[in-house]
Amino acid sequence: MTTDDTAKDEMDEVQPGDYLDIDEYVVELREHGYEVSYENLWSGTTGFFAEVTVNDTTHCYIEGSGSAHMVKDVETPLSVINQAGQAQ
Repeated sequence: MTTDDTAKDEMDEVQPGDYLDIDEYVVELREHGYEVSYENLWSGTTGFFAEVTVNDTTHCYIEGSGSAHMVKDVETPLSVINQAGQAQ
């Protein structure tokens, strides 16, 4: 197991309903060795709805407002993304 694999195993899985800051979450994922990006699928004066992609796989959707950001759905957990990366 490489250092990157160990670091990735230490990441806690997010769940729908978890409150987190999307920018901080992206930084944390990158610090653990993931390739991460997000795209706002919708944004307006009241907030945003974004898709978070990890290692070219849709990971989760986050909804944000002026006061908080919340995980709305997890499409692919990090554990599944890790397994796919180890299979390659």
